Amino acid sequence: MKARRQWVGLVVAIAIFGAFLSIGSSSAHAQATKRGWWIRISKGNTEASSISFQIGTTKMDSRNWRTWKSGQRVEFDVPASFRDVAHLYLRATSNPHDKKARFCVFYRNHGVEHFEFDGDQVHRMNSDDSDEDCRP
Repeated sequence: MKARRQWVGLVVAIAIFGAFLSIGSSSAHAQATKRGWWIRISKGNTEASSISFQIGTTKMDSRNWRTWKSGQRVEFDVPASFRDVAHLYLRATSNPHDKKARFCVFYRNHGVEHFEFDGDQVHRMNSDDSDEDCRP
């Protein structure tokens, strides 16, 4: 009886551990919801090994947001607090600084701004802007 209880306890512990691993991995590989502002890295045209982002509605309220690294998913949403704002300020920095980075910023179902640069680039965008170089 004692061995059976230990066996059942082990099965329950493994199931709980597996559930935690599943939650962590699914959120790490989730694609963009595309319900507001989102970004798609042009993997084939990006030489930089990483791109650092600052985000806000203006330069004055912008903050460090994230660093995308080669090998990570190429589509991702902006933080929830900025997802539905009318104006978005974005500063991107390629790393290494002399390597080209290319990505598009979208608002829901349309392309808003195309970034192609080495070093730094800044844009302030409106949700109703349109850029033909970016297609969802």
